[in-house]
Amino acid sequence: MFIDEAGCNLWTHRTRGRSKIGLPAVHVVGNHLSLILATSNALGIVHSSVHFGGTPKDIIQCFINELSEKLIHNTLIK
Repeated sequence: MFIDEAGCNLWTHRTRGRSKIGLPAVHVVGNHLSLILATSNALGIVHSSVHFGGTPKDIIQCFINELSEKLIHNTLIK
């Protein structure tokens, strides 16, 4: 089982302003989007979660709890 979190900024665009040498003039005008994904070689994508903002420990804990419930439910059905 592999669990990974990735984030990206939405709605970025290039400005016509100035920036330091070597850095692009980019202005972030949107939110931060985070994706947490649990995958398995045998099962494929097991559970996913998408939310706005960063990923504090309470969101990770909620994700782990939901994943645990899903895995327990799937093993009881089989």
